Amino acid sequence: MTLIAGTALVMAQAQDAGTVLAGMQAAIGGADTVAAVKTLTAKGTITRVTPRGTVENETEVSMQLPDKYVTRTVIAGTGSMAVFRNAGFNGDGLINVTDAPPNLAQGMRERLSSDRVRAGAGAQELSAEQQAAITERQLMAAKKEFSRLTLGMFGASYDGFPLKLTYGGEAESGDGVAHIIEAKGAGDFSAQLFVDAKTHLALMVMWSDPGAGANAGRMIERRIYYSDFKNVDGLNLPHTFRLSVDGNPTQETTYSEIRINPKIDARTFEISK
Repeated sequence: MTLIAGTALVMAQAQDAGTVLAGMQAAIGGADTVAAVKTLTAKGTITRVTPRGTVENETEVSMQLPDKYVTRTVIAGTGSMAVFRNAGFNGDGLINVTDAPPNLAQGMRERLSSDRVRAGAGAQELSAEQQAAITERQLMAAKKEFSRLTLGMFGASYDGFPLKLTYGGEAESGDGVAHIIEAKGAGDFSAQLFVDAKTHLALMVMWSDPGAGANAGRMIERRIYYSDFKNVDGLNLPHTFRLSVDGNPTQETTYSEIRINPKIDARTFEISK
């Protein structure tokens, strides 16, 4: 995975976030064309870097703007025995479903259940309070993911997870200059969108999360780089998304098909019970 050279933040002359985002939407295909997007689906592959090498799986995204979003990704198995995880949200309802074939062994189904935690030698059911806290964290994580994706694709904020967008200066690297848009949202959401000053297209989005385990006590920087822009029904959209964690490439998602305003089965956005 190719990473953009490290950037040095420099303050530029007075700018307006609205002007930068208007220029971005013009480069995408025009504000009216962007506003006309009501649904989107994308299919492709997600490649993850693991200690055992790279792992590639199928992945799909479905969204119905402004407040429905779900990803469907293979998490185990192959072919007819593939197990999918559907994760996202519908309004303020969480979507978090493990979709396993009926003939999958019961033991494997239990290991894949998100409602159990390991405690010593056995499994312990979560209390109602614990499950509610987990559900809230998962819902917030899905909404943050949605906002980062739509911000980079459309240069816009949606009611599913509204953002306050302000101008944050410029970043310079050997590749050129980028405008920085500061994005703030509910809870602790904070991210920076980098928009190429020449092409007016998104370069990357950057944010930090608290570390866990061996990284507890420090913030972990994450970046998603946008590339492989192609025309889809009049919209110039990125088809490759590269994730780096603390400067290390960890994941690449490449969509072979993106559809604008397709009809989406309402069951796609069914809230978890």
